[in-house]
Amino acid sequence: MTDAELQREAEQRRDAAQLRAAEGRTMNKRERMAELAESFPTLEGAPGIAPFDAERLDQWASSGGRGSGSQHAVRFILAVWNYRSDWKVGDFNAVRAMGVWDDRHRDAFRQWCAEPWWP
Repeated sequence: MTDAELQREAEQRRDAAQLRAAEGRTMNKRERMAELAESFPTLEGAPGIAPFDAERLDQWASSGGRGSGSQHAVRFILAVWNYRSDWKVGDFNAVRAMGVWDDRHRDAFRQWCAEPWWP
């Protein structure tokens, strides 16, 4: 993704958040986590994403047969959720993840880094 595309996506997310706020609706922490997880292509449709369930997502990622890109994405999502927990899938390492991820995964991570938040 180009910088302009990243900027456009960030603006769309801000616009959606402003619309929810104007309607008196905010996303709860599980909805925000689901939205973050869905920004990683290899997590699309994974168990534990929507509705967000950290334990189920951890079980899915650690059950084998997953690519390293999706495992790094899950590690990141779970670290945002609770970095103190000992997840079955292991700890997130940004250097290793960036070496494995494609551009779309890197872009999703960069977008969170540009405006980090925790539930």
